[in-house]
Order: sequence, then C-alpha cells, then structure tokens
Amino acid sequence: MHDRLRNNLLIWWAGMVSRHPKAILVMCAIVAVASVGLSTASLRFQSDRNDLLSPSLPWNKYYIDYTDGFQVDDTIIVALEVPQAEGGREKAEEFVDTLVKNLEAREAIKSVWWGFEWNEANSDPILLRIAPNDPPDNEFESYLNRIRRYAPLLKARNFTQFIAAANKLGGNSSPFDPDAVSIGGERIREYLATQKIENGKVTGELLFVEIEGESVEGAIDPMAPTVEASRQALDEVRTQFPGINAGLTGLSVLESDESTVATFDSTLCSIAAATLITLLLIYAFGTWRAPFLAVIALGAGVALSFGYLTLAIGHLQLLSIVFTVILLGLGIDFGIHIVSHYELVRHKFPAGAEGFEQTLRDTLKTTGPGIITGAVTTAVAFSTTLFTDFTGIAETGHIAGVGVLICMMCMIAVLPALMRLFHFDLHQVRPFAKHKINLHALGVSDPPMRRPVITLILTVTLFAVALLGMLGTRFDNNLMNLYPRHLESLQWNDKIAEYSGLDIWYGVSVMPNPEFAENPAEAHRKLRERINAFRAKPTVRSVGGVARLYPADEAERKRKLEALKKELGPAALTPVKDPADLGPPKTGSSLILGPLENALGFKTVFKRIQPKLNDARRTLEAAFDTQREINPSDLPPQGQREMASPDGKLVQIKIYPKYDIWDLDNLEVFHNDLVDVDPEVTGSPRQIYESGKLMYSSYRIAGGFALVLVLIIVLFDFRNLVDALLCMLPVVLGFVAMFGIMYVVGEPINPANIIVLPLMFGIGVDAGVHIVHRYQQHPRHRPYGLTHGTGKGITLTSLTTMIGFATMMFARHRGIKSLGFVLAVGITMTLIGCLIVMPAVLRLRNRARAYRRYKAIKAASTSA
Repeated sequence: MHDRLRNNLLIWWAGMVSRHPKAILVMCAIVAVASVGLSTASLRFQSDRNDLLSPSLPWNKYYIDYTDGFQVDDTIIVALEVPQAEGGREKAEEFVDTLVKNLEAREAIKSVWWGFEWNEANSDPILLRIAPNDPPDNEFESYLNRIRRYAPLLKARNFTQFIAAANKLGGNSSPFDPDAVSIGGERIREYLATQKIENGKVTGELLFVEIEGESVEGAIDPMAPTVEASRQALDEVRTQFPGINAGLTGLSVLESDESTVATFDSTLCSIAAATLITLLLIYAFGTWRAPFLAVIALGAGVALSFGYLTLAIGHLQLLSIVFTVILLGLGIDFGIHIVSHYELVRHKFPAGAEGFEQTLRDTLKTTGPGIITGAVTTAVAFSTTLFTDFTGIAETGHIAGVGVLICMMCMIAVLPALMRLFHFDLHQVRPFAKHKINLHALGVSDPPMRRPVITLILTVTLFAVALLGMLGTRFDNNLMNLYPRHLESLQWNDKIAEYSGLDIWYGVSVMPNPEFAENPAEAHRKLRERINAFRAKPTVRSVGGVARLYPADEAERKRKLEALKKELGPAALTPVKDPADLGPPKTGSSLILGPLENALGFKTVFKRIQPKLNDARRTLEAAFDTQREINPSDLPPQGQREMASPDGKLVQIKIYPKYDIWDLDNLEVFHNDLVDVDPEVTGSPRQIYESGKLMYSSYRIAGGFALVLVLIIVLFDFRNLVDALLCMLPVVLGFVAMFGIMYVVGEPINPANIIVLPLMFGIGVDAGVHIVHRYQQHPRHRPYGLTHGTGKGITLTSLTTMIGFATMMFARHRGIKSLGFVLAVGITMTLIGCLIVMPAVLRLRNRARAYRRYKAIKAASTSA
C-alpha cells in the first residue's frame, strides 16, 4: 500500500508537470522572487557569537550578566615591543603617545587608554599601597627610600634645621640656592603623585594600548570600522617610528579577521564549487542544457530556503552562513538522479510531449522513491541538532534540513517543468552509449563483485583497523588552530603568550563593590578572601582588575609603612601653618641666611616653599593611613573601568592563567580551579571550556540520533531490517574509514569539522537508499543495485558533493579547510563502499537466497 500510494502520487505529478509546466514555473518564480525580496529587506546577520549559545545555560547566563553589567565591548589591543637598546623605553612611550593622539582623532574610535597619572587619582595613598613590587623595578621599596631621603627636610622644626636639610638636598651650594629648597619640597609630592601606571605592562618588554570602538549591529563583522581605523592609525605611526615593532590583537580583532577571511573563502569556494560542478555535469551529460536547467532549479530552491529562513528564524549567524554551500553540494544531487535516468530511457519513448510525459513518469517512478527517502533522511540528520542546547548548531541544522527538502521539491517540480519546455525532444538527448565516458557501465564494480568473499574479508579487516583509528581520534577545541596562520592578530596573540604576559583570555569573578555595602569592612574582607583564594591556585599566574587594590604582600606593605611613619615621627607629618613657626635662626647660620635674605627676603622665600612641603606632609599622612581602604572610585576613569561596572555597584577580579589554556588538559584544570573558588566565575576560559564540551556532546548526541532516526526511516521505507541495514552499510563504512584516515594524517576533530557526525549519515545514506531501491526493482541485473542510471547518478552526486567540499580545502581559514578535507574524504570512502562493497554484498545475498531456494526445493522433493 505504501509503495503503491507513493508511486501513484509520483505518476500523477509527472502528468501535472508535463501538462502544465508554465503554470508551475510561474508559481515557483513568484514565490522565489518574493522570498528574495523578503530576505533582502528583513534578513539580518546576528554577529554576537554569544547568541550561538542558549541563554538558559547557567554558565552562559553568568557571562551574559557580566557583559550586561559591565557593558563589556570587545577591546582592540595594540601590543608594542619595547626596544632593548638604550633609550628604547622612552622611544616606545613616545610611539604610544603619538598613536593615542592619532586614534583619538578618529570617529570610529570611542576611547583609548594605555595608563594614567597618579596625580589624576582622588586619594594619595593609592600609589604606595598598590605600586608594583616585582624585581627589577621594586618600586614600592624605591618609594620608601625616597621618602627617607627627604625626611630631614620634612622633620625640620626650626629654621636652622631646615636650612641645613635644604643645603644638603641642594648639593651644599653656597651661596644658598632657594630654588634647590623649592625643588626638594616638590620632589616628595612628585614622586608620590606623577608616576604612570601602565595598562598591561609585561616584564618591561611589552606595552599595551587598549581601544574601544562602536560595533555595527547586524553586520557580518560588527567591529570592522574600528579595526580598520585602528590599523590605519597604527600604519601611519609606524612610518614615524621605523624601529618599533607593534601590531593589533585582541578577541575582537581575531574575530574580525576571521570573519573577513571566512566570508571571502566561503564566497570563493561557492563560486568555484558551482563552476566545477556545472562543468562536470556538462561533460558527464554531453550537453550544457540539462546541467544548466538543474542549476536554475537549484537556485529556486536556495531562494525559497532563504525565504523560509527569514520567516522562521530571521537571521543568519557565523555557523548557519555556510548552509548555502551545503545546499549547493546536496541539492544538485536530486536533479542528477532525475537527469541520469531521464537520458537513459528517453529514447525508449516517442518524440513530442506525449513521449516526454511517459519518460518523466518512468523517471519519477524509478528515481522518486530514492530521492524522497534520501532527502528525508538528510533533513532528519540535520534536524537532530535541534535536540542540543547549542543554539548556533540547532539553527544551522534547522535551516539546512528544511533547505534540503525545499531543494528536493524544486528538483521534482521546477526541473521537469524546465525540461518540458527546453529539453524534451529526442535529438536534444544524447544516448548514454555515445558518451565519451560511460558512467552507466561502471566496470570498476566487476572485479570485487566476482570475488565477493575476498572483498568482504578485506572490507572487514580494513574496517577493524579504521575503527581502532576512530577510537583514537582526539577532539581539539583550540580555536587558534582554526584561524589562518598569516593573521597578524594571531601572531601577536602568540607573542603575548610567549612573553608570559597578560593574556587576552582570562577568567572573571564578579562581586559587589564594598563601597555600596551595608558593612564595607566585611565586604572588603570577603573580597580579599576570594582574591587570595584565586592567587593560591597553582594554575593562576596573577590576578588583576580590582585585585590590584589588594596586593599579595599588602600586610607586609602596611607593616613597613607603619614602621616608616614611626621612624619619621609626628613632626614630618604635621603641616606648618606659618613660616614664622619655624622660629628665628640660631647662631652660626648667618653665612647662609645673609645672602638668602638679601636675595629674596625671609618671608617671601618661605611663603613660596611651605605650601609645597605641606602638600608633601599631607600626602604622607594619608599614605600612612593603613586602616583606610582603597576603592575603585579613588582611581581616574581609566582605572575605574578596569575594576568596576559603569554604575559602580559591581567589581571584577580578572584571573590570568599560568599555562597555555589552549591545551585542553591545562584548560580543564584552570577551569576547575576557578569554579572551585567561585561557582559563578565567567570569562573567556570558561566559555571556551563549557562551549567546547557542549559542542562535542551536542554533535555526538546529534550523530547518535541521526544514526537511529535514519535507520528508522529507511526501515519504514523498505519494511525489512536487512534492506534497511544494507542502506546504512556504505555510510557506516565511509564514516569509520574517514575517522581512520583522520587519525593517520593527524587531523583531529575540531569545532569546525565536528558537524560531520550527523551530516555524514544524512548525506551518505542517500546512495545506499538508491542502490537498495534499484536492487529490489532489478535484483538480477549487474552490477547489483547500480543499473538503470543509478550507478551514474550515485557517482555524479558523490563527485559533485566531493567537489563542493573539496574546494574548501584551498581556503586560508583552517577551520573551513579542515571541514572540506574531512567531508571530501568521508564522501569518497562512502562512494567506494557503494561501487565496490555493495555489489559484492548483494551478490552474496543473491547466493544466499538461491541456496535457501535450493534447500527448500530439495526438502520439498525429499518429503514428496
């Protein structure tokens, strides 16, 4: 009943197309044009890669909350190597200052920063509390020594003591130089208040400039304007400083460069694939007309798919943007099967419209069941991704699955209608016997078919070896291995890792800002406790963000400050209200005092000097207040941005890894250490780790579902378990062989090629379905399952799919190249299974059937 109903529908449809081709084409054209118009007007590109993940995932929700709360924009980083030659540091800083001015003058740049002066801060004790204390700088100890040097000047409580200290600082000049005294007073304040703290100083070898720009919503590359403006500015400044080595990097730059290369490669691959497929079909069919009509029908299917995409989802994203290439490789297959059988049987029927209808009925009746089942199994294989929490994968599977069905329907409707109008007469169809390459004959299947047992033994042996390789194939979640090698941004990312400096990939722990807490002291205690817990983890190199306000040696610093305060005594920290408070000069100071009074006058000199000294005394008094907590609001805007959210309610701890997190083992340990301290920790390492696990498990689940569902569908189609398993045989062989070859050549599973897990079952089973259908119709015709155009159709569809994916192997993007290689190998192995293994297995099946019949006849004759 099932087969009869399907065949009747196909025959009825062949009559409809033959009698009303223009009406069908007009309706399809209207819908196609409307789909293109709708997509052009409404389809947008979803550029936020975080949208590829489900917001319901707890760890992804932490990241979304973090990016929303801190208004995190992807930051562009200019990394600069400090020249080792004398004066290199000054030249590097001059380069940075020039670059910052150039960047600030550009419209695409929102803000630029590379450090800030401490005299921009709201509180003087900041410097001493958080000054760098790592060799060789050891700035904290250096500041303490400078204070000791100027202490006599501050402690002087009478004029004689003051003049003696001032003379010592001035180099014991005589006559006394009042400017030396003034400068001495200023130096204390200067050293405490005008030191620059650099953003991302890395062991004195690298400097960072951070750039924030405006992203363009809905663009394929939202940060392109900012990246381009930054590159232009950097190129201009490089010409002024030829000895400085600097470059752009950062996550946004890497993603922007990747999008540019991937878009270019995908476009070029699509054009190359379409051209090569068309040329192959023209050569195989001996005419340009049939391939050209098939491509038009495929174009209609792609246009309708875009219309569905716009209505059902409304956007494309980084993963689903490749669905056009997938449809080009798969959608044309349905047309190939139709044209292959059509040209085979066209000359069996009379010329004219009546003969065309008879030919089309025969074609659809013969190839239609395989086409429909193949399309459904492919669509189901794609649709298994809907069971995952990976939104990007689910959307890609949804679009590609429905697109395959739409392309199949267009091939059954649009292609025959076009053939009715432009390709139906006998003289326009070359008999297959006259083709230069007769793919219908397929002599390659003869030798293995003659020795089926040997073929089967070799197949099982190679399958077992490939299975061992498959089990040893590893998953590589290192996104850096997918980027093109030539990218400057990637090279600078590697350079940063080489210097073991601040990594652009760091964890983030978010806590309430103690300034807004009901109990600030308790909030500071909890914040310190968490920071120190992160510092104690063996995989953590350093902590940043608000942790800079809580140095690891904070207690020791406070002890040294308190000791120095006691050493200086109250006199050094008490401002002088009036110069006269110093008292009259003592005997013996006249040699100095005389010239000084004659030069400027006693009161004039000290009215000028004392405000500077009093500023220094107040600075020190505040610096020695070790009980006062330092808050992000004490910093200038650049420093606050590094530590607190825009509203100031939250602060962030940045945790930098000690080891390369692109090593999966290192990443797992680092991730576990972070989660052990803060279960709600977020940031790039956790996103990479969790999304990699999710992607791997999602595709494994999708692959398992695809295998089971495809088997159920073919079982429903054939209603025989043996036939269903035979349909699956070529794709299972191809799948395992593909992984075996991947293991041999060292190609790992990665986030780009892991899509093969469900995709291979959907693509590969199509060939097995056609073979078994043909075998059921002609069980004794050789080569088994490949007669009546099926062998040619399978070969051409496999070749076109292989071409579509093989063109990706020439891409610069290593992820696209990897996907192309893996799928091209998988389809090749599946084709070998169809042409060599399947005929041998089917011959053994015929032998088994013949033996059972012989046994039955012998048993019957014996009983008689």
